[in-house]
Amino acid sequence: MRKAVAVRPAGLLVKWRAGLRAWRSGRARRSLTRQWLTGVLFATATALLSAALALIPAAIDNALRNGWGGAGQAVSSACALSFAAAGLALLGWAAWRWHERGVILSERGTAYLVEEHATAWWHEEKATVLAAIGWRSAARATARSRGLLLNVRQRPSYTAGPDRHELRLTDVAHDFVRGRELPPLSQTAPWHAVASLSGTLSVTIEPLVADNATLPVRPSGHGSRRAGPGPAPRLLILVIRVVVGPIGPIGLDLGKTPPITLRAPSSLVGPVLPAGQQSVPVAEWRLDCDVRPRQQVPWAAFPNVADAVAEWVVEQSRQHEPDVVVLAARMPQELAVGLGVHLGQRPYIWPWRMYPAFRGQGDLVVPDLRLGAESVPVQRP
Repeated sequence: MRKAVAVRPAGLLVKWRAGLRAWRSGRARRSLTRQWLTGVLFATATALLSAALALIPAAIDNALRNGWGGAGQAVSSACALSFAAAGLALLGWAAWRWHERGVILSERGTAYLVEEHATAWWHEEKATVLAAIGWRSAARATARSRGLLLNVRQRPSYTAGPDRHELRLTDVAHDFVRGRELPPLSQTAPWHAVASLSGTLSVTIEPLVADNATLPVRPSGHGSRRAGPGPAPRLLILVIRVVVGPIGPIGLDLGKTPPITLRAPSSLVGPVLPAGQQSVPVAEWRLDCDVRPRQQVPWAAFPNVADAVAEWVVEQSRQHEPDVVVLAARMPQELAVGLGVHLGQRPYIWPWRMYPAFRGQGDLVVPDLRLGAESVPVQRP
């Protein structure tokens, strides 16, 4: 016995919109390497239409006097029509290709590459701070506009090894939107496995001296006064290694890591970061590779990795309930932007106060750069 199934128009509309978005996304990933063909089509169409315009007046005049194709002009008349039809067809094809090129470039957006040299920065410091700034900017953008989608594409890398990344505009762009169905990490990155480690580190927090303060310090709103009487802020250090390697003095074995020093602007030492030496809990999320030589994380796995790291950061903050989180990471900049998008989507459960740490002159430097939920103003509906 057959049952009648009612199809709601709203459901069909949703499916139609999803199909339209998928078609547009596929169109934006098309290659634009054969633009010479558009020029050839325009040139050929111009030549054919010019020939047709030269033959058609004579063909019409002969047709009025002797009938169509009369007086031995059948071939000339047929060529005039053929040239006109072929020219119009090629002109339409060329115009369509030119229109598609404009639409694709418009949907992809414009990529601006700005390279500025700062003599006071090391290359590693610049790369780390730029990654952190991209994180915060993504968080602010997606928090202010809940429907905003940031399409992140993979930048090329120029390593000398065999795992060099090439710039391929045909690779899908990731928007790092939560709640979407994602294949498991074991499928997108079959040679990689997640490891969670924990322990404690002996940490000494000292203010930056003027000679070593390579980063500009802006007013943070925390005040420059030292902390008054009361309990010191509880600190938690989170370590993320997508690119496996030491992070300054923090080696691959947390248990064998010697005492480390965190240097921060004087506005942070005391009211935000507890000054002096203390034992600080540390947790690590590591994505290691099972094969040697190590393979880079596939681009298709980046949304999985960003989602897993974000969930881990939230869980660690929930377990330890710290006042301040210091994040030391080795990861591609695209993942840093992805984490910023996650922060913009979940500021209410993200760690409230978080700062990055990067390697600087043998120690770890904590700049006055807020990456926690406090840096993302919650907008009223």
